[in-house]
Amino acid sequence: MIHPKLVKMSKDYPDAVFLKIMGDLNKETRALMRKWEIRAVPSFRFFRNQKVVHIHSGANEDELRAHFIVHYKDNAQC
Repeated sequence: MIHPKLVKMSKDYPDAVFLKIMGDLNKETRALMRKWEIRAVPSFRFFRNQKVVHIHSGANEDELRAHFIVHYKDNAQC
């Protein structure tokens, strides 16, 4: 399960915002999944300045962390 690993990442990077959206929770979250064209879960969106800078699908922690760190470091240099 990826959720406990995301909780740890959120503690490792306290200045980043981590949100969990339950896509099948209600009409609004299902609409959001359609809008974002999510076809597989888990699915991750990295945002900067209200724009998506990366989309990642799958629960491979190493891949997810590597993509996060790239975009996190890019943000730190801004």
